Amino acid sequence: MNKTTFFLCVSLLFCQIGLQADSAAGNSNVNIDNFTDINASHHHHGNNDCHLCPPGPQGATGPQGPQGPAGPTGPTEGVTGATGSTGATGPTGATGATGPTGATGVTGATGPTGPTGTTGSGATGATGPTGPTGDSGTAVIYFYDYNNNAIPQTFIGNTSVIFGDSGRETNSGFTFSSPFSTVTIPASGTYFLQFTTALTELTGLLSFQFEINGTPTGPTATVSNNSALTTVCLNFVTTLTIGDTVQINASFIGESATISNSTLTITSLPTPP
Repeated sequence: MNKTTFFLCVSLLFCQIGLQADSAAGNSNVNIDNFTDINASHHHHGNNDCHLCPPGPQGATGPQGPQGPAGPTGPTEGVTGATGSTGATGPTGATGATGPTGATGVTGATGPTGPTGTTGSGATGATGPTGPTGDSGTAVIYFYDYNNNAIPQTFIGNTSVIFGDSGRETNSGFTFSSPFSTVTIPASGTYFLQFTTALTELTGLLSFQFEINGTPTGPTATVSNNSALTTVCLNFVTTLTIGDTVQINASFIGESATISNSTLTITSLPTPP
């Protein structure tokens, strides 16, 4: 290839690059085919030294083209992520203020009475004044007498004392048995009982005691032949009920015993006010 052909090929290459640039810029009036024809007309020069011109060195990078229009806006929200695990429990909060006091409840039932306390050690108080004397009660008295030893009584073992049929009575109401040994009380109350007798003869041991309803009751009077006593007196105060019976029981141990002038006195006492 000669110099003329080389320069021609280089000129054609630059012309083609410029046309392609104009075409990319929108210049449609340039007809590249005309240059193709020119290139074709120079395809043969009588030898095979040049077909199409061989490619030259790569040209410099062209200027950056203008910025293209902005693309459409992408989605603004992504897919909601999975729920995270539950966090640890926070610390306990401070205790709240105390609320107002509630209403008073209903009073409960009274409990059982407690045990009696111990007796105090205080001094005993002074005795109060004596009250007025009460009204006098009615005295009912019966007497049964032996007169002048008319009917002396001799004892052997145990027996009841028998009183004479002559006597005195005040306020009738008592009843007595026959022989006169048992007296029946006419009204309930407190009574003074008295028995007296005289010892006529005694060799042994002789005892006397009241019997109430057949049962020995109260004190006992005992005499013996060694005793200097010649008269026996037995007294007793007791509460009796209407219908009760009273008699004197004599108990003798020895050879012989005789009494006379025996008297039984029964006196009702006033009821205390």
